[in-house]
Amino acid sequence: MEKKESKRGAHHAPLVTGIIELTRRSVGYMSFEGHEDIEIAPEDLATALNGDEVEVEIKTLTPRPQGKVFK
Repeated sequence: MEKKESKRGAHHAPLVTGIIELTRRSVGYMSFEGHEDIEIAPEDLATALNGDEVEVEIKTLTPRPQGKVFK
């Protein structure tokens, strides 16, 4: 997993790179060092499939890390 500076400007959350895992209900999870796995709702998966390497924008860290696939 690798943190990247966002190319969209300083006011946006950083991007985290990793491998996404999908459940049967199409909810994505990605490991996030130092936190619980990032949960990615089906509507935030874009075209990501199970096992894809993706860049995820962190939407919130509490109560559970949630994100959105950026690339």
